[in-house]
Amino acid sequence: MKRFLSLVTLVFVGMAPAALAQETATVTGTVTDATGALIPGAEVNATNNNTGISRLAISGETGSYTLQGLQPGNYTIVASLPGFSDAGIEINLSPNQTYRENFELQVGMVATAVEVISDADALLATTGASVGDALPEEEVLALPLATRDVFDLLDTTAGLVRDRNEDDATNFAGTRVSAVNTTRDGIPVSDGRYLDWNGAFSATYSSPDLVEEVQISVGTVDAASGRGSSQVRLQTRSGTNEFNGALFWTTNNSAFNANNWFDNLRGNEKDWENRNQFGGRLGGPIIRNRMFFFVLIDEQRYRRRQNVQGTVLTAQARQGIFRYWPGAENDNALAGSGASVDRSGNPVRPAGATGPLQSINLFSDVNDPRRGSGISNNPFIQESLRRMPLPNDFTAGDGLNTARYSWVRSESGIDNAAGTSQNTNRDNLNVRIDYQVTD
Repeated sequence: MKRFLSLVTLVFVGMAPAALAQETATVTGTVTDATGALIPGAEVNATNNNTGISRLAISGETGSYTLQGLQPGNYTIVASLPGFSDAGIEINLSPNQTYRENFELQVGMVATAVEVISDADALLATTGASVGDALPEEEVLALPLATRDVFDLLDTTAGLVRDRNEDDATNFAGTRVSAVNTTRDGIPVSDGRYLDWNGAFSATYSSPDLVEEVQISVGTVDAASGRGSSQVRLQTRSGTNEFNGALFWTTNNSAFNANNWFDNLRGNEKDWENRNQFGGRLGGPIIRNRMFFFVLIDEQRYRRRQNVQGTVLTAQARQGIFRYWPGAENDNALAGSGASVDRSGNPVRPAGATGPLQSINLFSDVNDPRRGSGISNNPFIQESLRRMPLPNDFTAGDGLNTARYSWVRSESGIDNAAGTSQNTNRDNLNVRIDYQVTD
């Protein structure tokens, strides 16, 4: 029992920083009667439709109310006062959003009129200065993602400028993408492995099964957010009063891809690449209307085999003997009538050559007292030549002295220096527990 209590204590202590960093929403406004007179003492109750957790506010002397600390999600907000009909709205609140709603109560029997507010209307009613967009859960799950990373959705946002010569976005509404502040549940995730500034190229992989909403600010950012003129906020999933879950498996296999032009030319097999992403999630209540859990297991296995080429010296060149056709420029087997060699590396007299194949020995034919009679005895040079394979592809280099060595390289779980690679072998376990201590 003591061990169990110690474990529970550690879990909640570990959760404390995340709870403090949670980005919440605010609803504010006034309550009036049909004549426009301000009504004090009216109750305004916000209920999360998924968890059943409620938050109550009482309008003050000026008829104003404020509901703070609302966990992002779908809410029903109802204003009521004895002797008046209830009035209500249903709205989806985003992280760090301040929404303004003024209620007008009609004299009459107790009844609730719930008005459903669309996302567009909600953005118009937001009182913050930030300019941007929010991608709700439906879009996060429905939009296609090549690597199942929600950061790829940034490219769908207006205000993001792409360099025509680059694959990645290079401008985020006037700000470098690497300088964009990125948070997940209020915690910055912009720094990479070596505390470099990755910004919206965050090193933290975020699965669409983990993220409930993506909020992107491309213009002015509210002072409360700070840290730059642009923001990307991720809101993770939480449990609800109902058990919900899913299993997923995504595969990207090169068997369905075409070979590239150069491998076709050389008669090489196409590169082999296989990415498998699989796992599952489950969320639900521990104590209804008060305590909830969410668990996600996200796995990835990545392997590839690709044709790799490197430029090497021919057998004669590594002995210091360099060959050339006089009057012509050495060129590889792809040069047509100007080629110095054929596809097997045999010398071929190119058009324009004024004489037979010539050679020069850089050691014996060059009168340089500083140069020895052979290649340097430096251990590095000797070992490099020993490890250098002979060429097997004469479609690169000059053909006579330099050519290409091609081979198939197998790799599994590829990472990069900054830790931002999407091709690693990944084992992710995400656990979230939400608990409302008091009303």
